[in-house]
Amino acid sequence: MKTFKPGPGIVLLLILANIFALSKCATAQTNPAFFSVSGKLVDSLSKRPAAWVTISIKDPALKNMAAGTTDSSGNFILQKLPAGSYTLHVARIGYLKKVVALTITNAHSGMRLDTASGTSSGAVPQTIDVGTLELRPDVKQLKGVEVTSARPLVRQESDRLVYDLQSDPDSKGSNLLDMMRKVPFVSVDADQNILLKNNSSFQIFINGKPSALVTHNPKEVLRSMPASAIQKIEVITNPPAKYDAEGFAGIINIVTNKKPGDGYSGTLNFNEAFPAGGPGIGTSFNAKAGKLGVSVFAGGSLAKVPVTLNALQRNTTGTTMTSLIQNGDRRSNSNTGYFGSDISYEWSDLRLISVQFNLSRNSNREIFNLQSDLHALNASVLESYRLKNKFKGNGAGLDASLNYQIGFKSSKSKLLTFSYRYSSYANENNNQLEIGEQVNYPLSGYAQENEAGSDEHTMQGDYVTAFKKWVFESGAKVILRGNKSDYAYRIMNASSGQLETDPLNGNNFSLAQDVLAGYTSIGYTGKQVSVKGGVRLEETLVSGDIKQDYLHVVPSLSVGLQLTGSNSLNAGFSQRLKRPGINRLNPFTDRSNPSFESSGNPGLRPSLINNLMLVYNKNGKLSVNLGLGYSMFNNLDFRIFIYDANTRITSSTYANVGKGTALSTDLYLAFNATKTVSFNFNGNLTHLDLVRHGTELPETKGLYHNFTVSSSIRPASLWRLNANLNVIGKSPVSKSVQSINKAQVNTSFSSSHGLIKDKLSLTATLNNPFKKFRDNKVQTTGLGFLENSTGQQYFRNYKFSLNYNFGRLKDTPKKTRRGIKNDDVSN
Repeated sequence: MKTFKPGPGIVLLLILANIFALSKCATAQTNPAFFSVSGKLVDSLSKRPAAWVTISIKDPALKNMAAGTTDSSGNFILQKLPAGSYTLHVARIGYLKKVVALTITNAHSGMRLDTASGTSSGAVPQTIDVGTLELRPDVKQLKGVEVTSARPLVRQESDRLVYDLQSDPDSKGSNLLDMMRKVPFVSVDADQNILLKNNSSFQIFINGKPSALVTHNPKEVLRSMPASAIQKIEVITNPPAKYDAEGFAGIINIVTNKKPGDGYSGTLNFNEAFPAGGPGIGTSFNAKAGKLGVSVFAGGSLAKVPVTLNALQRNTTGTTMTSLIQNGDRRSNSNTGYFGSDISYEWSDLRLISVQFNLSRNSNREIFNLQSDLHALNASVLESYRLKNKFKGNGAGLDASLNYQIGFKSSKSKLLTFSYRYSSYANENNNQLEIGEQVNYPLSGYAQENEAGSDEHTMQGDYVTAFKKWVFESGAKVILRGNKSDYAYRIMNASSGQLETDPLNGNNFSLAQDVLAGYTSIGYTGKQVSVKGGVRLEETLVSGDIKQDYLHVVPSLSVGLQLTGSNSLNAGFSQRLKRPGINRLNPFTDRSNPSFESSGNPGLRPSLINNLMLVYNKNGKLSVNLGLGYSMFNNLDFRIFIYDANTRITSSTYANVGKGTALSTDLYLAFNATKTVSFNFNGNLTHLDLVRHGTELPETKGLYHNFTVSSSIRPASLWRLNANLNVIGKSPVSKSVQSINKAQVNTSFSSSHGLIKDKLSLTATLNNPFKKFRDNKVQTTGLGFLENSTGQQYFRNYKFSLNYNFGRLKDTPKKTRRGIKNDDVSN
C-alpha cells in the first residue's frame, strides 16, 4: 500500500464518475424479455431464515430452468425465465420437500403468488415475488427427536458473526457492557474498555449506523444500557469495501429489539446497583401501522462511587535518583442519558424514506485528595504538597440522518440509496486545584479548562444490483468535518487570592478534516462457496492548524465455504487504517496531577494495518467458533512516557512509533449438556511482537490472554441460575505498551425469576462476593524510571433488575438497506 499526495482531483473525479453512474441507474428504463422470481425461505418452527438452501425452477418436463441458493438471510432470486408454466422446488435434508406451482404469462408482466392457494394476484412488473415460504421439519427423519425453536447464541453469516442476546438468559439482568465479555472476538479490559480482537481500534454502530450515543464515551453509555433492550450484537471483523477503512479490528454493530408484527411491542427495564452504582432505566419501543414504522430506544442511569483509595510510587535512576510517593482518595457522581429513534415510511413499492435521530448527554463530578512527597536517595525531601482537585465534566452528542431508497421495476435486487447525516459533539472539562502544605513547590493553586467540539456533514450515494449469483456494489461519499478546542490555564495569585490567566499555557486549536471516498465491490454466492472482493479509495484533506493530505487505496477480500451440516469456514484479508482524531491531535496539556503531564500531538500521521483472518464455525449441541488472525502493522500511534530529570515531571504524548506483528486466537464454545444445563466459553490469546523504537519505546514481546466461562441451569420453567468467571491476564493499558495492567479475576452469580411468563421477570445479581475491594495495579516503565500505581475499586456489588415485555408485531418496520456509516476516524 502506497501513500502519496496526488491532490484532491483524482478522488474527486472518481466520486463524480460514481455519482454520474448512480444517477444513470436511477433514470434508466429497461424492457427485459425475461422474468425474475424472488422470495424468502424460513423454518416453520423457529421462523428463522433458512440459509444456503437449494432452490430450483423446472418446466413441465422437469428440466431445470434456473437454480440457486438462499443467502444468509434466507432470500433468493432466480432470473432470466421466459413466460411459461413451472414448478418451484425447495429441498433440504431434515425437511419436507416443498413444490410450488408457478405460471408466467406475457399478459401480465409480473405477479405475486398466493403461497397458500397456489394462485397469483397483483401486478409487480417483470418480477414474481413468492413471498415467504416455510420449510416444515420431516417428522419421519426426526422421529425420537424433540423439535424446538431454540436459537443458537452464536451464528456465522457470510460477512459477520452474530450473538443473539435474546437467547442469553444473562441479558435479563445485565447491562450491555457486562454482556460484551461473552461475545466472540470481544473482551473488556481491566479499565472497562471494550476490545475487539484484543484491539482498542474499532467502530461501534447502532442498528447498522454510527451514532453519537457511542462515538465518544461508549463504555459509560453501554454500562447504562440494559441488555434486555438489545436484540443482537454483530461483529464484523473483515469489513467489505462499502465500509469506511477506519478501525483496525473492524466493527461492532448493536441491534436494538425488532420483533415481527403490525402493531407495537417494547421492553421496559428498571435496575439498581450498590454500593457503587445507582438506579437505571431503559426502554425500547417498536410500532408499525401500514407503511409507517417507528423504533425508539432510550434510557439513563445515575452512578455514585463512594470514597476509594489510590497510591503511586515512581523511582528514577541516573545522576539524581529520586522516589515519588503519592497517596490519596477519590469519590465521584455521574449520570448518563441517551435517546435513539428510527422512523421509516414506504412511499411506494419502490420508494422508502427513513429518518434517524440520536442524542446523548453525560455529566461527571469527581473530587481527588492527594498527598505527594518527592525524596532524594538520602531520604531528604525535595518537594512536598497536599492537593485537592475538583473535576467537572460534561458531554453532549447529537446526530440526525435522512436516507432515501429507490427500487427498480426491472429487478427487485437493484437498489439506489442517497443519504445525508449531520452530527455534533461538545465536551467541557474543568479542574480546580487547591494546593497547601507546600515544601519547595511554588504554586498554591491553579485551574485548567478545556472546551472541545466537533461537527460534520456527510453525503453518500450507494448502488447495488444482483445478477444470477453475483452482486455488484458501488458508491461515493463526502465527509466535511470540523474540530475545535479552546483551552485555558489560570494560576492562583498568592497576593490577591485570585486566579489569573497564563497566556503561555492556553490556546485555541482547530482543524478541518475532509474525506473524499469511493468504492466498488463484487460478490459471488454459490451453493457452497461465497466470494467477495473490493477496493476503496479514501483521500483525506486536513487544514487549519494542521496541514496534511493523504490518499489510501484499501483492498478487501473474503471467502466463505459451507461445509457439511452446520459447519462453515471463512477466510479474509483486509487493509485498515486509523486517522488520528481531535483527542490525539489536541496539544492541550492536562496538569490535573502536578507531577504528571499529558497532551496530544498535532503532528500525528495515520496508521496502517494488514489483517489476515480465518474463522471456523459449527452449530449444534456443541457450538464452536474458532478464529485465527495475523496482523502486520506500521506507524501505530502509542502514548509514550518520558521522565524529565530537570523538572522531575513525567510527561506523555502520542507518537507514531509502533511497528510489529500480532498473532491471535479467539475461541467460543457453547455446550447444551441437557435441556436445562448449558456452558459457554469465550476467550482470546494474543502474541504481540513490537519492534523497539529508539530509546523511547521498550521492546514488547509476549502472550496476553483473557477468557470468560459461563454456566446456566434452569431448576424450573420460570427460574434460571447463572454463574460467570472472567479472567483477564496481564495486558497493555489502552493506547500504550509502556503501561501494563496486572492480572485480575471477576466472578458473578445471578438468579432470574419469571413472574409472568414471557412478560415480567426479576433478576438478582451478586458480583465478586468474596472481596469488598479490588486493587487495580499498573506498572509503567521508561528510560530512567519505574512507576507502580494502585487504584482501589469497589469489587463486591449487588444489582436488581426488573424487566417487562409488552405488545406484539406481525411485521418488522422496514429500513433502508443502505445508509451512512461514518467509521473513518478514531480518538
